[in-house]
Amino acid sequence: MRAALVLAILLAGCKTEVVVSQPALERELAAAFEARRLESAAARTIRFRDGLLREAVDPARIDRPARAEAGRRALADLRAAVADLHRGRLGGEARVDADLLAFLLDRSEEEIRLADGDEVRWDALARPAGAAAPLARPGILVRGDLPLLASADAFSLPASPGDRPSTAAEARAAAGRLRQAAELLKRRGDQASVLYGSEGEGARAASRSSADRLEAEAKRLADEAPKLPGEGEGFGPALGTERFASILRFQHGLEESPADLEAFGLSLLEETERALADLAEAHFPGLTWRQAMEKVRDDHAAAPDLPAEARAAAEAARDFCIERGLVTIPPEARVGHVDLVGDEMAKSYPFAAYSFRLATPEGESGRYLVSPGATWMDAAQKEERLRGNCRAWTRIVAAHEMWPGHHLQIFVADRECSLLRREAWTPVFVEGWGLYCEWLLERHGFLAAPADRLAVLVMRAWRACRVVLDVRLHTGKCTPEQAVDFLVERAATTRESALAEVKRWMTSPGQPLSYAVGFREILALRASEEERLGARFDERAFHDRLLRCGPIPFRFVRRIFEVSAGP
Repeated sequence: MRAALVLAILLAGCKTEVVVSQPALERELAAAFEARRLESAAARTIRFRDGLLREAVDPARIDRPARAEAGRRALADLRAAVADLHRGRLGGEARVDADLLAFLLDRSEEEIRLADGDEVRWDALARPAGAAAPLARPGILVRGDLPLLASADAFSLPASPGDRPSTAAEARAAAGRLRQAAELLKRRGDQASVLYGSEGEGARAASRSSADRLEAEAKRLADEAPKLPGEGEGFGPALGTERFASILRFQHGLEESPADLEAFGLSLLEETERALADLAEAHFPGLTWRQAMEKVRDDHAAAPDLPAEARAAAEAARDFCIERGLVTIPPEARVGHVDLVGDEMAKSYPFAAYSFRLATPEGESGRYLVSPGATWMDAAQKEERLRGNCRAWTRIVAAHEMWPGHHLQIFVADRECSLLRREAWTPVFVEGWGLYCEWLLERHGFLAAPADRLAVLVMRAWRACRVVLDVRLHTGKCTPEQAVDFLVERAATTRESALAEVKRWMTSPGQPLSYAVGFREILALRASEEERLGARFDERAFHDRLLRCGPIPFRFVRRIFEVSAGP
């Protein structure tokens, strides 16, 4: 009866007679109800990750442990909400989203666990801030707090060299805690003066003196941070095997071990080197593929011309994709412009990057950043940077960053994908799509010249090296200096570019391997769809469907395709 009443309301004013069986209607209503509950749980989870979780893992907060405890309680409530969903009532993709939401909660819990493991180190770096933590509790200052406020010893700075930051990130975290502690001492000192007369005024004077010392130390640390490994000239520290494996599982949704991925990277590298040797023999007689690549690098734009050439390359790739019907590129997604990486970014981005889109009179524009040099470079460094961004290389990078690569990919995700799928993103999908686009354009003849094909394969070797070295660097199997040598030798990378690459890899563990691993996953999914559909396989439909999945771990992407395929 209730279902019939709901149907009558929904169809009020409709002139078309609709006949729906009672059981079918009840199933549809139940599915819609569960979908709304899933949507609500996902919205709560995203708010949690944007708010409380950020506080629970922020090393610069003196109340981080308390926020972490609150975060664990919130996670328990969210898990209960997800467990209470009736998955059997959800539609196919909604069931996948329910499992994706559970995965996102696992990721959040792991982030808190790792932050808890770092707390001893963070506390040691800003011990005076830890002493001030009791003053951060909610409520009004009590008389029993006055001895702590008045204690100079409690807020003395550490003298042990072991308690000094070793990286830029540690220095910034310690500076943040010290600044918070100083602000807290001032605020509580003012309360003491108001509430407890002369006794409180004495505590206020002492707390002000302590706060001044902490602020001075915070400033010193903040000034020191840009000179430390991670931001300065040196390399950042290795992550460690346990944490690296955690990234693979909880950020990327991969079940493979670091050793498995290293073996995959080596296999891809050897396969690509064989293809490079064959190409050099066929099209660059008398030269090895490394010598051929050096010759290809001689053809590069001058620095003032590189942005315009990069834009022209991106637009040519866009128009080729539209003409061949390789993927849908809506008219409003066809606007793009080129900018330069800044001086600091140029230290770790030797080629290009995709940045935030900008609104323009023509529409929302993709922002493709090129890297022709920097003010801190001498003439030789600038020339080597331009050789690294030769014309063949730029044609490939432009497609990777813009069309049909990241600009189109992010444009579709923002419009076609739920907040949940965007929140659960992984670079394995994002960068895997970029590398797949390079392969796609070569396959269809856009990158047909021998120099272009050589550059495509060299790039693939470079991405294979990234898998190997990402694992080796962060599991302690090689040093950054050895990684630079490996890149120069096995991927024919310029030494200047290799140094910039490895420096960035040390601060972004798990990201370098994402290109080749994601490419592998897309090729495997495509092969599965081609086998399933046979002559009915539509390349454009496959690409459109893939992008609409959102940048989520591939184990969920595969399930979405299975649901779409039907029984």
